[in-house]
Amino acid sequence: MARLIIDTGIEGNPATGDTLRTAITKVNTNFSELYTDLAATTSSNGNLTNEDTNGDVKIFANGTGIVEIDRLSLNNTTISSLDTNADITLTANGTGNIAVSGPLKVGTGSAAGNVTSSGAQDIKIDTNNGTNSGYIEIKDGAGGNITIENDGSGDILLKCGGQVGIGDVGSPDTSLHIKQSTATITLQRTNDANKPGIDFQSNGGNVRAKMYMDGTDGTNKEIVFKTMDGSLDEKFRVTLAGAKVTGTLAVTGAATVSTTLGVTGATTLSGGATILGDTTTGSLTTNDITSNGSNADITIDPQGTGAVKVIGNLTLDDSDEIKFGDAGDLRIFHNGSHSIVRESGTGSLYLQSNNNVILGKDTGAEVMVRGIADGAVELYHDNNKKFETTSGGVSVTGNLAATGSQIDFTNLPTSDPTVAGRLWNDTGTVKISAG
Repeated sequence: MARLIIDTGIEGNPATGDTLRTAITKVNTNFSELYTDLAATTSSNGNLTNEDTNGDVKIFANGTGIVEIDRLSLNNTTISSLDTNADITLTANGTGNIAVSGPLKVGTGSAAGNVTSSGAQDIKIDTNNGTNSGYIEIKDGAGGNITIENDGSGDILLKCGGQVGIGDVGSPDTSLHIKQSTATITLQRTNDANKPGIDFQSNGGNVRAKMYMDGTDGTNKEIVFKTMDGSLDEKFRVTLAGAKVTGTLAVTGAATVSTTLGVTGATTLSGGATILGDTTTGSLTTNDITSNGSNADITIDPQGTGAVKVIGNLTLDDSDEIKFGDAGDLRIFHNGSHSIVRESGTGSLYLQSNNNVILGKDTGAEVMVRGIADGAVELYHDNNKKFETTSGGVSVTGNLAATGSQIDFTNLPTSDPTVAGRLWNDTGTVKISAG
């Protein structure tokens, strides 16, 4: 009903305007409607509205006073509860939303403001009604921290239909994209007995591979890689001394090893392999190194004045050779029937020693030929010396058998040497001295 106006008539004319009864009736009617609106009766549903289209409803306190609505204080631009530690609840009707058209600020300065939801209700912040032009900004003062902390042992879930970027990222290239000058991910354990790491799961949530740090505080911490093959087994471990591979190590390109590489299985190198040692500890430990590349070399280079050291047996298959020299002139190999040391170039083959040079049986118990440094050369028969060189000639133990038809004595003495059994030349006749 529209507001009723009391006609006060024309001043000085008692015959005009509303009668006293009519005026009081209008007053009662106006106050009844106002009472109904403020008391939330069924006639107007408790609404205080302006009937003018787009008209405002304004309630102002006088001076520094406040507008109080059922323990709720409205003072200038601040809404607060008059009860200590009481919550302020904004509840939408039905499926409606509570919309904040401007920036939403929680707390100012050192105030610890909270945004909470009771029961199973969600807190939703819509950026510009779903368009991409809005953004959500959470920030503190210069150098301040922003903490997102759950209540108790609950989880914090970040659900994203797209990809997540951290730092100076305009469009993330992967599920998690960190772009900074020195982008680093840190995993810090709270107890040195624990093993921080990364798990890789299947679609069903089962761990199929993992990488973690093993070891307690000190210098024995190691990085371990495990994969699933019936069970979650270790395949690769980085240690303080180097690296260890369990199973086959397959290298598709050139392999360079500058320190100890421990491999418990076979090592397959699809390209050339270069093994570089350092000044003290360079080594390669493995059961099998194979180059799968066509005619690819395996190069072991100890660097500088270092040496290549083989601890244990060095085994080559039949017809496989050990070659020395740029053109492989010196060859050592087994042809399936015989063991051969061969000089295939234009030079000579030398066996040299500052001590004795001995050819003997593989047991080392019998000597066949002995060359004594600065001394004799000895020939043996069944480990018995039969022939040796001396400073004056040769010495023969046993019979001297010559199958030729001629024996030449060109330098026999021409007078009797008076040594029994020694030959001498008596004017063309060979004689034996009687002593």
